[in-house]
Amino acid sequence: MNKQREMNYAMIEAAVDKGIRDIQENTSRGIRNLVDLGLHLSTGRFQKDIFRIARQMLHEERSAYYALAGHIVQSVDARIIKRFGINLGYNSWTYGAGLIREFEKQNKFNIPWTLVFDLCDYGLDMSGQNGAWPPIELSMNRISDLLAEGEKTGIYNAMFFTDIRTLDPLLINLTCHQDSSYVLFSDPAAITDERAGVIAESGHIAVVLAMDTAVKQDDCVRAAAVLRNNGCLYGASYRYGDENAAYVMSENFLDLIESLQCSFAFIIRDHLNDADQVQKIGRFIRSLRQDSCYPFLLFDFYEDLAYVDRIISIEDCFMAIKANGRIAVGCLDNLADDLNACKENLTEILQATMPRIQYLTQCP
Repeated sequence: MNKQREMNYAMIEAAVDKGIRDIQENTSRGIRNLVDLGLHLSTGRFQKDIFRIARQMLHEERSAYYALAGHIVQSVDARIIKRFGINLGYNSWTYGAGLIREFEKQNKFNIPWTLVFDLCDYGLDMSGQNGAWPPIELSMNRISDLLAEGEKTGIYNAMFFTDIRTLDPLLINLTCHQDSSYVLFSDPAAITDERAGVIAESGHIAVVLAMDTAVKQDDCVRAAAVLRNNGCLYGASYRYGDENAAYVMSENFLDLIESLQCSFAFIIRDHLNDADQVQKIGRFIRSLRQDSCYPFLLFDFYEDLAYVDRIISIEDCFMAIKANGRIAVGCLDNLADDLNACKENLTEILQATMPRIQYLTQCP
């Protein structure tokens, strides 16, 4: 970390420390002061937009987002609030965004703001394996190399879809990359007190519990309690398609998320072909954020990742790396031909999959 960036990080850290103390003393006033300070210190359009949106969301004195902020300060370890928050807000969305724009300007292809790893899909037929998992082709060392290469281009965030087999080695691996923020999408059955302790100690990892089935929803109640008792930052995820799109817009769904005391939740589009439902989902999420009736943030996985991409890079640039090294572009299921992260470096992959169509000579 260079000296200027180190000084900026320390200044933000001190401001967050004070903000946490202020929120503990007076939640509403402390949050407003922290948002105002963030807006004052913002140097880029993206940061200013984020804090303006936050100010608008807190306009109503009875906004549920005050309860959300109070809940986070009271229940999440202060080290996580600081490290995860600053790694995301400063290293990724400020310092990293600047590196991304400069790299794009020089090389004329897009850089995603986050790398997505789908480590649950091994790309192999499990029939006849007698319950034995096939080997994972994308090694943890290779994942570490890709994360390090990503940081050089400005990517200081990654999201991982994990299972019981990949979670432990991944947690060990991520401790070597303290400057980034990481989001782990996990089966709730994999969450134990020991693993939650490792996650809390890292300070830069948030957990997302999959609640796609009734069994997983029951497991989420236990896993959420374990994470909460260890001071972890956590949320939930739910996959939706044509058959259940209406459910994610229902009070029953929102009440379920609230009952888990989540700080946030992702809904993940999966085989949604009804164009009307796509529009309805978008309007629903925008309305939910404006009304601020629930003390958590709801994100549409693909749409909100693309929103950040469009601010930093002008265009959507979603890319995922599979457990067998294959590359998916646009969504988790859209595989690119003849590319594999086990063999090619990240720059080569991005150059092949992310041509910059709307190239600008001036950084936004």
